[in-house]
Amino acid sequence: MSATVFLVGAGASVDAGMPLVTQLTKELRDRLPDIRDINGHTRAEFPALFNAIASHDDEVIENYERFFEWLSFIRQAQMRPFNKLTCFTLPPQLLTAAGELAFVIKKPVWEILRSQHQLPTYQPGYFARLRDFLPEHGRLKVFTTNYDLCVEDACRNQGIDVVTGFHPSTGQWTPSLFRNPGPGINLYKLHGSLNWNLGDDGVDWGNCPPVERYPPKWDQEPDLILGPGSKLQHDDPFVTLYAELHRAIRRAKVCVAIGHSFRDLHIKEPIRGASHRGMTVIDVNPSPCEWSFCHYTKIRMRAKEALESGKILQAIQR
Repeated sequence: MSATVFLVGAGASVDAGMPLVTQLTKELRDRLPDIRDINGHTRAEFPALFNAIASHDDEVIENYERFFEWLSFIRQAQMRPFNKLTCFTLPPQLLTAAGELAFVIKKPVWEILRSQHQLPTYQPGYFARLRDFLPEHGRLKVFTTNYDLCVEDACRNQGIDVVTGFHPSTGQWTPSLFRNPGPGINLYKLHGSLNWNLGDDGVDWGNCPPVERYPPKWDQEPDLILGPGSKLQHDDPFVTLYAELHRAIRRAKVCVAIGHSFRDLHIKEPIRGASHRGMTVIDVNPSPCEWSFCHYTKIRMRAKEALESGKILQAIQR
């Protein structure tokens, strides 16, 4: 198992009670009329902007990240020098709303995910079956693009050591912890986490990495990497986490992807390159899209069933 890595996406957390991207997008869209701007006012322009964009791009209705891409584009195109070459058919009030919505859009996303964590239907225990893949020497490397806490909650509840790169006592970013030789899981949260916050001194991301609170207090909105903007950030902890992904898949013989759509090019392309070099991709609960991985096996099961049935182990051992 030492040559196996895991890649976990949103589809892996559905059985734990977390929403798919489509469900999250619908709920976010429903909340747009109630989202308040930085001055505390609701804005009719927010849902109107979503509807205007969706009328030209159907993908926005299914994928809130696509909506964030549009917000980023509209904001940037209004700035110099891009504004010299661009013109919009959107009304001026909607163009202004795009910039204003960017400052407040992540809060409802966080609220939706937080509420799911606090419901009785939140049952992530099946992720503890990752213990079946712990190598005899070293640690299992699990990479996730999810903000939720499913993996760490399930494994820690079963006494499985999980390292996220943050010190368990201080919450400070301490990537040397990934070199812990003891048995357990190294969990790399490539896009951020629900329980990452700024430090108590209020310093910004440019000066200091976030602090992890585990277990979370749910009383402070975290600094998620949420729109509009690039998920591939240029400072720590993201640089180190992404470098670890590249290092791990260069050495891996098998990558087990669970509920991952491979929409993000900065994830898909390194995986594709490793597959061309001989790494096998085992795709659990695959996306309807077909990917051109050289060594590719599909397991058409939901995450919970695949982990508990032993099908993944069987696929690895073939």
